[in-house]
Amino acid sequence: MKIGVVGANSQVGTEICVILKLAGYEVIPVVRNIMGAAFLRHNGLSCQIKDMTNEEDAKKALQDCDGIVIAAYMWPQLKMSAKENKRINEKLVENTIKCSKPDATIVYLSSIRAFSRKIDP
Repeated sequence: MKIGVVGANSQVGTEICVILKLAGYEVIPVVRNIMGAAFLRHNGLSCQIKDMTNEEDAKKALQDCDGIVIAAYMWPQLKMSAKENKRINEKLVENTIKCSKPDATIVYLSSIRAFSRKIDP
């Protein structure tokens, strides 16, 4: 079974990648940039560097995955409004679902929600 992990370099995503790999799954970590891939590559995981807010990138990253774990959250950047930050996070989840195989299992995990923090004011 091939499992994509969106936000693979997040606190939750990194742990999920390592656990799934140790359990014998084929893991496809999806990260935004090469720095996010460094730890995962060091641990023998081949990362996809994609922008999941871009539909074409999302399709390329997830086209062969039987399961997907969404562990991503885009932290607010300088000069970014809470509304824009929320829109980016919504697009990330929307594209992940939209671009996954119709029969893929999708699991959403987030430490942001686990700790009940608000995404926007």
